[in-house]
Amino acid sequence: MKPFKNMGNFIVLLVFISLLLTALIPQNIFGKTTQGVMGLVTFLFVLKSVMGIALYYCFWQGKNFNEDIWLSKYYN
Repeated sequence: MKPFKNMGNFIVLLVFISLLLTALIPQNIFGKTTQGVMGLVTFLFVLKSVMGIALYYCFWQGKNFNEDIWLSKYYN
């Protein structure tokens, strides 16, 4: 699975990275609240941050997620 080959693979990669980063954040930092809900909220904020940074970087670098270009015999 090449993460930059199409948008689906890229999103799966970002979700996986967000899950790893969420697991690194200590859950007791938010106080004595429901851990499941706070974990979900933390995951959503991390996912939003990772997607924003990744998409900014990809547009800045001019990455292309079009499968037709990847399969073209004229590409590289």
